Parts: sequence; structure tokens; C-alpha cells
Amino acid sequence: MDSSRDQPLADAEKATREIPAYIRAVTQQIPLTEIDSVFAAKIYRENRDTRLYKNEFVIHLKEEEVFLIAESPRSHLEDSPVSLVWFWNNHLWPMYTLTMYWRSVGVGGPISFRAFFKIDSTELEYFRTKPTQVILLRGQQCVSACVLDLQNVDPAMWEVFDQQTPHEAVCDELAAKAWIESHLNRPEERTAVQELESTWARRLEIEIATAFRFFRDRQHEEVLQQETERVHASLFGEYFKDTDSPAASIYNSFQDAYGNSEFNALKMVTLPRTEFAQAPYHHDFVRTIMQCAWFSGLRTSCGKRIYSISLKETTKPVLLNTQLLGDQVKSFWERIAFDWPFYFDEIIGGGSCPIDIAKLVKGVPVYEGEIEKGEQFIKDLFAEATSMKQWTIPFGAYVQLDVGDFQAIKLYEIGRDIACIFVNQEGNYYQAWVNPSEQTVTLTNEIKIAEASGLAGKSMDWVARFKLGSSILLAAIIRDFWVVEERETTFGVSRAPKTGTPILGADKGKPVVVYLPRIRYVADIKHTGDELDLVKRRPHFVVGHLRRVLNASEEQIQLARRYGITVPEGFTFVRPHKRGDMAVERIYRSRSALNCIRALDLPSLDKQRDAWFTYELNVKKWLAANGYEVEHLAASKNGDGGVDIQAFKGDEHLLVQCKYRRKTKIGLAVVREMMGVLQTFPEGAKGVIVTSSELTEGSKNLALENGIQFIENVDFTKQIKN
Repeated sequence: MDSSRDQPLADAEKATREIPAYIRAVTQQIPLTEIDSVFAAKIYRENRDTRLYKNEFVIHLKEEEVFLIAESPRSHLEDSPVSLVWFWNNHLWPMYTLTMYWRSVGVGGPISFRAFFKIDSTELEYFRTKPTQVILLRGQQCVSACVLDLQNVDPAMWEVFDQQTPHEAVCDELAAKAWIESHLNRPEERTAVQELESTWARRLEIEIATAFRFFRDRQHEEVLQQETERVHASLFGEYFKDTDSPAASIYNSFQDAYGNSEFNALKMVTLPRTEFAQAPYHHDFVRTIMQCAWFSGLRTSCGKRIYSISLKETTKPVLLNTQLLGDQVKSFWERIAFDWPFYFDEIIGGGSCPIDIAKLVKGVPVYEGEIEKGEQFIKDLFAEATSMKQWTIPFGAYVQLDVGDFQAIKLYEIGRDIACIFVNQEGNYYQAWVNPSEQTVTLTNEIKIAEASGLAGKSMDWVARFKLGSSILLAAIIRDFWVVEERETTFGVSRAPKTGTPILGADKGKPVVVYLPRIRYVADIKHTGDELDLVKRRPHFVVGHLRRVLNASEEQIQLARRYGITVPEGFTFVRPHKRGDMAVERIYRSRSALNCIRALDLPSLDKQRDAWFTYELNVKKWLAANGYEVEHLAASKNGDGGVDIQAFKGDEHLLVQCKYRRKTKIGLAVVREMMGVLQTFPEGAKGVIVTSSELTEGSKNLALENGIQFIENVDFTKQIKN
């Protein structure tokens, strides 16, 4: 065994034995009759809410003394407490702590209280150089009192501490206290909430420490200096001009800004990218510190919640559900990506734990074909999907899989993006974002995947093939949801997870819809067959894009808005479309892209027909029969948001929400969704709710008040009046 590795531990154990003796030598008991209990109780009441922990002293400065006041759970204590001072060097806020232990007289074990002293603070200066009076109260009565005079302590006591310069820090007091407690509490004795606090604090410290090491690395010094002029001209310039530690200023400024009622989430996310377009090293540093500020002690309540950026672009605190997380509370903060938590509340929830990356790399869908061919296959699928799109993806639909560690994918169509949540057998998740119009797939924690794959003896080529395999699978599923005419030929359906499909922890006990591909997979995707003749048809796919012009027409600007695109000055918008024989294209609308990557024959599934699929198809045919052109079906930027179909006839623009219900009536939430959607579309668009059921009286009144039309009791087995 390497004895040098045990030396710090041995020194720490020796110090914890010696330091109490040093402090005992400068500690003097105070007769209880000399304590102004009324004054002490008043100070305690006024300041106890500023503590993070119940066993934390209230610190009060008065003239030349420091007062440490706490409320004792017991009335009879021994006179001589055991005291321990320690220094905690970290990147959250370096601190000294004083921990004091009292033994009870009679029944009950020892009690302890702790005081935290931030580095360079007045409290720490007074603590080290002035008398410190310690008072324990029981109601209005003083039950123990003593004074510590550390200015007279043996200097040898301070020499046992880590003598290196205190770390550069972001000055997050709450996080620093939690980080210290994470080192003092034994893991086996922690409650679930304490486990969240401890693992969160350790993870936050690691992320900030990594950012500091990157920014202070001398290998980057020359490049950072070259970027200085651009940085000083940016909105972040003030943070870097007059301070040795810009991180603390950035961290605390944005922590405060995130709580502002006028906070704009999207502007915040894009701000570093726009301000540091020509300064990539500063961009990475600032973006990381901003993201860490999002997960600060104040914002997360020390690891017990996450502020989610909602579909409506506001923020909402989501409490982490320790009951649903179960044993996974130990892993949650170690695994989660420190990135902007877009739609965390709506698409993930506080009871779901991220997947173990190390486990993920051991059993994932890997593409085994030619890299270039796989990349082109993805582009072709996305091009066809966007140019021939006629459906939306059911919001929050589960698709059952059996691909390595992935057992299901949960899908959310949100504007032009699709959030894809891979779920494993334990109900843990891994997230990806897909933008079919831009033909991009973004995986979370890609750096950690690369690190884990290296530890597992896999090459960087494996990482590329992992991303390709996942992307091919996602592209095929999205294409089939959007394009296939009768989707029940591609997907079976189950209204509850009776099929054994794993679901997210946060979805346990909730009604879910599971779509079962009529294809069975094995772990690796070996081929991308061309049953869709994508190579031959490729020139006919026209993806929506911007084109330079002198002036865009108002019609083109309005058209772009339907697709969630803002047209910049000097451009016009070309909508996605398919050139060629539409009769031929109808043939390909009936074929599944999933068939192109299947590994085995179709599994035997009952051909259940999903009423949601069928009902929407019938509404589309009904609108077409009445002279409407169903030009584009897409979710709004707020998720499904109350629109399944967009239909046009002359100047008329309808946003149609299809609601198939057998028994239940349509409530206020559906109407409110439609009201929200109408605000995101061009003026003049009309909302229509088509349902097999009826609206409640309240829903009818709200719809009429807001100009929303509704058609009830629509039964396509009978003739419908136009």
C-alpha cells in the first residue's frame, strides 16, 4: 500500500485529536447568572431564519465580541464542551467552521452546533482576534455559556490546516455550507433529502472547479489574452475589467437575474453565444458559470428542486420527489447534465433520474454500417419528413423499443424541435433534441459519453457510431409519425403500460399511451435499407429554408410564422414541400422507415387501431372534402398546445384540435390551450375544437367568449352535416 496516499488522512485524524486541546486551553465557562438571556433570545429569534441548518449557530457581532447563539433541545448539559475548528477550501466559498459538542446530564446523547465563517469576512476576523461568547438557550433561559479567546490560542493550531491559498470562488454561501456538511455526514446516515443536498453540493463544486481550472490554465493564457478586447466590448465586459474573479460577479448577477419577473429565458440562453461569437474560450467559461448559477444554492434550495424553463418560456420550481426517486436520490445530481433545463417539468418531472452513462455505453444501439451512408440516410429521412409532413406526434407518446439499454422513447413535438427521452428498464432517462428541418440531433452529456467510452476501452469511432445509431432510430420514428398515412399499420397502441414498457419515474401512477412499433430490434443497427428509394427521390425533397431577396412579401412572412420561423430583413421563406408525382408519393406514405433498419421479422401484435390516429385522419379528410387545404400539421412552440391540424381556404386559416373521447367531456384546459396557441399564430387565425364528445358548460362559455368554434359529437361512422 502507498503510505503517502494515507498521509493527509492521518494528519486530519491527528489534528482532530489535537485541536480540541488547543481550544480548551483558551475556553472559559461563564456563570449563567451573568448572561443577558432576554437579549440573547431576542437576537436568536431575529436571526434564526438566516440559518441553513437547525444545528447552526446564529452569529451576532457586537462591539469587540462575537456572539454565537443556539437553542438547546435539552435543559441540562455538562459545562465543558468539546470544540473543533476546521478550514474547508472549496470553489463555492472557502470557510472555517467551529463545531461544539455538549454531553447531556442524564438522559440523551451529545448535542452539537456549528458556526460557519466565510473567508475574508468580518465575522472570521473577529472570531480569530476577538473574544467569542457562546450561549445555549432553552426558551428564555440560558443553559450553557462560555467564551473562546482564539487570539491567545497556540499558533501551532493554525499550522495543522491546509496552508495553500484559498481557492477562487463564486461566493455561494448556501452551497458552501451544504458542501461542508456533505463531508461531515456519513452517507449511510443521511436522509433522502440530505442525500440530495450532499450530492448536489459536491457536483456544483466540481463543475465550478472545472471551469476555474480551464480559465486559469496557462496553456489558454495567450488565447484568452487575444480575446480580451472583444470581451471588454461585450455586455460582459464590466465583469472582466475591474475584478480578479469575474466568476463571482457573473454567478451572483445571473442568480439574481433569473429570479427577476422580466427574465427572458431564451434571451439568456443565446446571450453568451451572441456576445462571444469571436471569443470561444470566454464563451465556454461564462456559459458554464451562468449554468452553475442556475443550479445555485438559492435557486435549487440546496439541491431539493430544479427551476424548469417552461413551454411558455417562464420558469417554475420543480420539487425533486424523493419518494419516486427512491435509491436513485444518491445518483440524481451525479448524473444530470448541468445545462439549461428546458421543459424539465413537462417532459421529465421531478421523480425521474438520468441514466448511468457508464452503464449506457455497455449496451446501446450502435450503427455498424458505413459512416457516410448512415449520415446520408439520416439527412434523407429528415428531408422527406419535413417536406411530406402531414401529422403531429402525440404529445408525450411512449414508443416501445428493445435496443440495448433503451427500452422506450418518449417524444414531445415542441415547435420545430422534438424532445426525445430514451428510457431504460429502471425508468431512468437519457435526453436528445432533434430538429428535423435543420437535420440535427443533439445528445446530452456527449463529453461524459466520450469519457465513459474511453474508460470502457472503446474508441472515438465507437462514440460516432453510437450517435449515428441513436440518430437513425430517432429519424425513422419521427419520419413514420409525420408521414405514414395510416399509422396503425406501423404502430400498435396500448392505453396503459401493461405491455411491460418501462416509463419514467415521474410518470408512475399516471395514464400513459404506449405505441408499439410492429418491428423488433436487436442491439446494433447494421443496415439502412433503401426500401423508400430515398437515393432516387432525394432531389425532390425541398426542406423549408430562407432565401435572399430584396423585400419579402407579407404573405411569405406570415407563412414563415406558421412554421415557427422569423424572417430576417433581406430574406424570404420557402416552405418545405415535395416536387414530383404526388400519386407516387402516396405509395411511400404507406411505407415505414422503421422497416429499413429492422433486424428481425415483425413481432406478433394485435392490430389495434388507435382512435387518436384514426380520428385525426378522418378530420383531415372531412376538411379536405369541404374544400380546405391541409397545408401543414405541426405542434406550436408550446408543445401540442391545442393544435393538431392547420387548414386553409382562401383567407380562412383554421387551427384545429382533434379530441377523441368516449365518455369524458372536454374541460377548460383544452380551451385555454387553444387560447394560448392563437396568440402565437398570425392575426386572423381561428381556433376550432372537433370532438367525439361534448364540451362542459364552462368550456363552451369560455370558447364563445374568445371566438373559438367547437363541433361536438362528431361520429365518422355516421354522415356528418357540413
